[in-house]
Parts: sequence; C-alpha cells; structure tokens
Amino acid sequence: MTPVEPRPEHGTDDLLLDHEYDGIKEYDNPMPRWWLYGFYASMAYALLYVLRTPGTGGNESVLAEYRADSAAAAAVFARQEATKPQLGDAELVALAADPQVVHEGREVFAKMCASCHRADGGGMIGPNLADSAWIHVAAAHEIVRVVAEGVPAKGMPAWQAVLKPDQVQQVAAYVLSLQGSGPVDGKAPQGTLVALPGAKGVPSTAARDVAPAGG
Repeated sequence: MTPVEPRPEHGTDDLLLDHEYDGIKEYDNPMPRWWLYGFYASMAYALLYVLRTPGTGGNESVLAEYRADSAAAAAVFARQEATKPQLGDAELVALAADPQVVHEGREVFAKMCASCHRADGGGMIGPNLADSAWIHVAAAHEIVRVVAEGVPAKGMPAWQAVLKPDQVQQVAAYVLSLQGSGPVDGKAPQGTLVALPGAKGVPSTAARDVAPAGG
C-alpha cells in the first residue's frame, strides 16, 4: 500500500497508509530495532536447537547422554532390588498380627480391591479371599507377589504400579488376616486348599483341589 501523507509533527518518517477502517488510519512505522534483533536472535536459536536435537541434526551427544543415564539408573535399581530384604512367611504373619498394619491394609483394600473381592474378602467377580482355597498362592508370602504383579489373564491389575511397596505388604497382611473369618454368603472356594501359617480356622491337612479355578 502506498503512503499518502506524512504526519507533520514527526516529519516524513511516519507515514499514513492508504487504507482506512471506520475512520481509523494506520501509520507505516518501522519495527523497533530491539524487537527486530530479538526476532533474528530467536530464529538463530531455533536453528541451533534443531541442529542439536537428536534425529534431526545428526547430533547424537544428547541421545548418548540419555542412554548412559538410563543405563546407570537401571543398574542402581537392579542393585536395590538385589539387596532388598525379601518378605517371607514369618514376616507376613507378623504383619498380619499387627492391628495397625491390618487397619492400613483394610483401608487400601476397601478402595482398590473391594469392588471385585468385597470389603470382607468374600468374593464377587474375584475369588473368595477369606476361605482356605487359593488359585495362585501356595505359601503366605506369595500373596505379596499376587497383589504386586496381579493376574492379568484374569483381569486383576498389577497394583505395584499404583501402590507403594509398604501398601502392597499391608494389603497382603490384611488378606492373610481374613483367612478363616467366614464372611456371610461368601463365594464358593476355588483352587487348592492351602494351610497358611497364622490363618484362622484353616485345616492342617495337605493341600488339595476343591473346585476349578474361576478367578
């Protein structure tokens, strides 16, 4: 657009453009130098950023650094797992005898597990956890594993992705404390009878099948 008249008080540097909207005219003022320099600098930075990004500019240093950090973190995690004390039957029985631990486990169980197993462990979609029959457990400490890793084939999620390790142990302790509690209208036993240490009312006979595993 062609400028048509200067603004007298500022000389010929500021010129009106030849378009008008609702009586409003616009001066053809140049952009401030500081703004232009900032704009040019941002363009140069963007170019350098792209050149440094792995996969676009051929710079592998950042990607190599990420891989090294990931490997170091994996090594630390592996060492921690190797040195972490394992929870055995005796330790879980001790937790199941601790009222505070059982209370904490009951709270988590009510939020995360009751929709499938009922709050009293009597079973609905999932199996009855208050009888002495087990589908995926042959020893008390294996309750911790089942809670942590879940049973994906049966729709049980791996709760270790949601719960903290101590919460997993608390839930396992609560489940063990339910043994022999005999909830009203509990689901029929499924799996194999297992005499778990510390359980109430569990027969001392050898393990035996009682019903096909259904959950």
